[in-house]
Amino acid sequence: MRKLLFVPSGVGLGHATRTHAIINKIKKHAEYKIASYGSALKYFERQGFSPVGLRGFDYHGEYSFELLKTLVKEADLFFKLAGDYLRISKLQKDYPFDTIVSDSDPIGLISANFLKTRSVLIENLQGAIREAKFVPKRFQEGLGYQLAFLEQIDHYVVQYVDDVIVPSFDKTPFKMSKKHNVGLVINPTFDEQALRSSAKQDYICVPIPGSTLTYDIVNQLLHVFKRFPKENFFLLNFPTKTIKRVGNVYLFPLLGEDEVLSYLHGAKAVISFAGFSTLTNIAYLKKPSLILPLPNHIEQVANATFFRRNKLAEVVYPRKGYDKDLVEKALTRVLKEAKTYSENIEAMRFDFNGAQRAAQLLLKEQ
Repeated sequence: MRKLLFVPSGVGLGHATRTHAIINKIKKHAEYKIASYGSALKYFERQGFSPVGLRGFDYHGEYSFELLKTLVKEADLFFKLAGDYLRISKLQKDYPFDTIVSDSDPIGLISANFLKTRSVLIENLQGAIREAKFVPKRFQEGLGYQLAFLEQIDHYVVQYVDDVIVPSFDKTPFKMSKKHNVGLVINPTFDEQALRSSAKQDYICVPIPGSTLTYDIVNQLLHVFKRFPKENFFLLNFPTKTIKRVGNVYLFPLLGEDEVLSYLHGAKAVISFAGFSTLTNIAYLKKPSLILPLPNHIEQVANATFFRRNKLAEVVYPRKGYDKDLVEKALTRVLKEAKTYSENIEAMRFDFNGAQRAAQLLLKEQ
């Protein structure tokens, strides 16, 4: 029986929920443990797991992702990585795992290389690399260095892993045998109480990924929500301990993925950043949405571009921040054309069996 160690990135919640969906497919067929930090650590603890805590890192920037500021703020990153490697190597003595599964996080890859154990990477940057050519020209020059950085990382990392699992909206297979396009990963479970609660209400859902950067931006968007006094906005995963109401805005604390999916299911529309896992949920539920990619973030801009060019959502691209008038107009269009967006998503016929395919790859014998 396989012994797996999952190391999902702790920046935001998307990597944690994706890892959770895959764990649900392998838990009867393998042993596993989880090691992470940040939002992912809190998420798994809340779900009843006992994850190993790591130090990890975070993204930094004032209302946008800034690579240089991140590198400066995380100047002690190498010391953090060294400390996290020691934690993982110590864990191996008590739990002799045969595979490290890293979801978009470097420490799992580094540890697997040093410990000479099987290494599997889960990542969706391939989609960003493919979609980059469709990104509006006004962003291509500014984000070009990020794209080049991603391509260099991809070229380097693939040499040191056994398999790369790629959740993707695009069905195109990869030429490289190590890379596997598994489709979209989702955990299609709902919370009955949240379903009943959401069914009684009329609202627009705003799922928050959980990073410091996104909280800062959401605070700026509250001014736009006030322009829609007849609409209720449910902000999920806000840093509060209880549900709070501020005018027409309802703030919900950190929720389980089944609760988030339930509130998304009951929503008339969704306002979302362009994180891959959240967009996967939107596609699964066929929800009309307004997508706001994080400023200066190549992956999010590319994800949003895919939805925009396929007419699956309204998109407002930022510069340093978001034009509040453009956000207001875009949300008005979403509410007016909600049925059309849902039908366009249905017509794409996305494949949502990614968790099962990922599990099969993880469980295979060498």
